[in-house]
Amino acid sequence: EYGTLLQMALNSIALPADPEFLILPASDGKAKPGLGADALPDSAQICSCNNVSKGQICAAVGEGATTIGEIKACTKAGATCGGCVPLVTQVMKAEMARLGLSV
Repeated sequence: EYGTLLQMALNSIALPADPEFLILPASDGKAKPGLGADALPDSAQICSCNNVSKGQICAAVGEGATTIGEIKACTKAGATCGGCVPLVTQVMKAEMARLGLSV
């Protein structure tokens, strides 16, 4: 997945032992290893259109934003092209879980 590879490159995160599984379908039917939102630093750029970091999204969740619409309104993440919405969603849900909020 491009988003995973991009974040690994931008944040100098080491590739897994079998990096081909990041882009190829799993031949054994198992889930592909991925890069969870928790592995990203707060400085990771999640929305390049509006220059929104993981830390900004987490801060918005901490201030009460718990839907994609609220995250878009608070941070503008995902509000332009929408390509980052899956990653914005992952970050939002991970932060909600970390804070003990219902996901």
